[in-house]
Amino acid sequence: MVFSSNIFIFGFIPVFFSLYFLIPRSARNAFLLFTSVIFYAYGAGPVVIVLIGSIVFNYFTSLLLQKTEGYLKRFVFVIAVLINVGALA
Repeated sequence: MVFSSNIFIFGFIPVFFSLYFLIPRSARNAFLLFTSVIFYAYGAGPVVIVLIGSIVFNYFTSLLLQKTEGYLKRFVFVIAVLINVGALA
């Protein structure tokens, strides 16, 4: 889906903003994540699996980084960055 397409301007944006402001504040981040994945899936198709894998990997890596300290923290961070750059390749 292209940002200047009719389906985005007259379909996706109105539905997104209507629902975004109707749902509770506590659910808005999850809604934003969900709609972002839908937007990406509409335009890129099966490649969205890589995006979802990256989201899950980064979430658990962030949890691990909160628990570690010192050199191990730096090592985990460098490995995570390399894996993310590798996913782009």
